[in-house]
Amino acid sequence: MADSPSPDAQSPLNLTAWTQSTSTFPFYVPSFDLAVVGIVVFTGLAALHTALSIKTRTVYLTLLPKAAMMMAAGMVLRLVLSTNTAHTVVFIVMSVLLSVSGSLLGISLMMTYTRLVWWITPRQHRDTATLWLPPAFHTICLCGAQMVGDSLILLGSGLAIRPAPAHLATVGALLDMLVWGVFSALVIRFMFISRRRRWAMDRRVQDKSMELGMALSVASVLLSIRGVMQVLEKDAMIWQINHPSGNHDQTNPPSVVLTDEWPTYVFDLLPDALILLIVVVYFPGIYLPRPLLGFWYGNRGPALGELETGSVAT
Repeated sequence: MADSPSPDAQSPLNLTAWTQSTSTFPFYVPSFDLAVVGIVVFTGLAALHTALSIKTRTVYLTLLPKAAMMMAAGMVLRLVLSTNTAHTVVFIVMSVLLSVSGSLLGISLMMTYTRLVWWITPRQHRDTATLWLPPAFHTICLCGAQMVGDSLILLGSGLAIRPAPAHLATVGALLDMLVWGVFSALVIRFMFISRRRRWAMDRRVQDKSMELGMALSVASVLLSIRGVMQVLEKDAMIWQINHPSGNHDQTNPPSVVLTDEWPTYVFDLLPDALILLIVVVYFPGIYLPRPLLGFWYGNRGPALGELETGSVAT
């Protein structure tokens, strides 16, 4: 039986101190086979996103190949942990890679939503009353709030400061979950009102924007599911720290997140893979007008009707 963590290790989510004191993987022994599948899937998705970004010259989505490659690298480290769970540094690096890659997914989807808004919203309706956020600051508001949550998670992990403030990472995860939930609601609402009000008068633009919007809606819901799982993981880690090995009891059993690997794959890694796959099938670079494919575009945005649906040929 491992010794009880030191007082510093008792600080919730101080992964460095806790793993050093127990010398064990905090959840379970990862599956070797599933890790191999994850490596293959995320490497393939990284290759597809890289090819599409280059082919369509979609600059702002170059974050997605990076996210997929980070996930593939994280699965490689998970493979290492399946053979030896005592690699503390490997666990910490894997956790950071998978967390950052999920954040990049969120940023990419939010940037796509902003561009969809500017593409089909008539100029006279580009206001806070209609869109619920300042039109010129959609990306800044959403991504900025997410980055605050990401920063809290990093600080609460014990990688930046020790001992980590109690429950700081959980607060960050809750903020991310809230931001992604609000983002999902914004996307679904926007697609509903844009269809009801028939903003996109051109039939081709209307059909293309609805396809992209529906894909973005599904992806945003998957992102919200990932956010819920992230909170459960942080809560489970706090439980494990407060109940060292051997102190479990029937009245306060451990979370299934601690005892089984399937929740991580079903509610975290699978949503990540599905989001990347959805963006491959409905790649924004094929739908959005060319002026919206860069990192930046005019603050006032293009006027409705001045842009046509983007395509590889244009």
